[in-house]
Amino acid sequence: MSSNIQIEKVCEYCRKIFIAKTTKTRYCGLKCNSRAYKANLKEAKLQANSLMMKKEAPEFDVSITQKDYLSIDEAAALLGVSRRTLYRIIDRGEISIKKLGRRTIVKRAEIDTFFEFPDIIIPDNKLPDLNDCYTVNEMQERFGISNGALYNLIRRESVPRFTKGKHTYIRKTDIERLLMKKIV
Repeated sequence: MSSNIQIEKVCEYCRKIFIAKTTKTRYCGLKCNSRAYKANLKEAKLQANSLMMKKEAPEFDVSITQKDYLSIDEAAALLGVSRRTLYRIIDRGEISIKKLGRRTIVKRAEIDTFFEFPDIIIPDNKLPDLNDCYTVNEMQERFGISNGALYNLIRRESVPRFTKGKHTYIRKTDIERLLMKKIV
C-alpha cells in the first residue's frame, strides 16, 4: 500500500525543512539518521560516565584511627592501599600480623611505625671526610643496586648516613661491609 502523503517537516538533526512521506519520519535522510543515532549513543555513554563519577567514594571511618588492632580491610583503608598491596607489605616483613583463628589482625602501632625512618644524625664536628663516603648515586652505580633496594637495606640495617647540601652520604666502610656480608 503506497501513500501519496507529503508532509513538510523539520529534520531533528540538521534542522532543515524536508518533505516527509509518513507521519513518523524524523530525519531528512539516511545520513542525518545515522549521525543522530551515533550522537545519541555518545550522549548515553557520557551520561553513564557522569553518573559513575558522581558516585561518592565511601567515607573514611574515623573510628579506625582509635582502634589498637585492625582487620586487613581496616588496615588497608587506613593506609589507603588495596588488600593485595597490604598483603605484599606483610609478605616482605615490613608489617607483622597475628592470626586469631582464621582472622588476621594488624597492630595499629605496626602501621604507625611503618613510615618511620629513623635518621641517624652525625654531629658536624664528627663528619667524616667526603672522600671516604659514597653518595646514593655512586652506590647504585658501583654495586648495581636499585634505589629502592638500597633504601630498604639502609633502613633495615640502620646504617648511619648524613646529608650535606642536597646529597646523602654513607661511609664507604659501612656500606661495603654490609654489601659484602650480603654477598657472602
